[in-house]
Amino acid sequence: MEGTEMRLPRGQLPVPSLHRLGWPDRLSAAPEVLPGRVVLLFLWDFAQVESLRVLPYLRAWHGRHASNGLSVLGVLLPRLGFGRDPFWTRRILDQMGLPFPVAVDRDLDLWEALGTPPIPSAYLVDRTGFLADCLVERGPWPPFEQSIQALLREGHGPLVFPPVIEPLRPEDQTGFVPQVITPPVPFGYLQGRLGNPEGFSPDQVVQYPAGEPEHRGSAWMEGAFRNLPDAQEHAEGESALVRIDYEARVVWLVASPARAGRVGRVQVRQDGVALARELRGDDLPTSGEEAILEVPLPGVFQIVRNPAVGPHRLVLRSLTPGLRFHRLEFTEHP
Repeated sequence: MEGTEMRLPRGQLPVPSLHRLGWPDRLSAAPEVLPGRVVLLFLWDFAQVESLRVLPYLRAWHGRHASNGLSVLGVLLPRLGFGRDPFWTRRILDQMGLPFPVAVDRDLDLWEALGTPPIPSAYLVDRTGFLADCLVERGPWPPFEQSIQALLREGHGPLVFPPVIEPLRPEDQTGFVPQVITPPVPFGYLQGRLGNPEGFSPDQVVQYPAGEPEHRGSAWMEGAFRNLPDAQEHAEGESALVRIDYEARVVWLVASPARAGRVGRVQVRQDGVALARELRGDDLPTSGEEAILEVPLPGVFQIVRNPAVGPHRLVLRSLTPGLRFHRLEFTEHP
């Protein structure tokens, strides 16, 4: 779905309270800096590919306009359990090194007050504290900078801005026509879907037998997995695998290790053979006959980067008991 930018009625929608947000990087960070500034509220999830792929725009806008009165505030809306864990949240955000502060909307108060928009979304708040503009769904993101510049000019002398940032993603280019790709595949008994006839046994270990996926986009498990609300956990044995037929160019895996300090390992194979070095995603090492992903902390990992959209069979073999598979996502572009 294409993005939708909406001009909101000015002076009628005050920004919802931000005081119930959690601040993972410090004990108290009440937004005292916001009055008198234009605020960009970025609603996102660090376990979602689409959110990560628009972060370069937020970094750029912060760098371009913070000195002219723009405050960017990331509002994390975690869908997976590790995103609600303060320990993991701090570790993940520290690794990302974002130049703007990030709060966590654990109880979804702000999200619900804004009308439960899709994630990622962006809202602009004017200098008087009222919502002025929003961008929901998927891009194009570059034109939103025009709204940022217009609000920064209000009540101030003439400001000189650089041209609106050029598109950073192919889908933000004018005339882009998306191809049909496999939709995301979540794991866990609350939202997951399996090709295995055994299905889910909530919070239990299931020994899944060997078999073949019958439908593209349905995962087939093999080995002992514990069925969790938002994950399939490698429960026991030397390995446990996930097999799936998909159609896309790029494959992303959302995974988490057994516990802090233990690195999970996943072997990635495609179309019945070891993943060739030129097909390995950014998070896989280029050395070694087999492509082995290391998972030191929860996150999104780019594991396959094909030259074009096409049909493939992916096999992920967990080599570390306790490793959790949360989600597979497929995209047309890196």
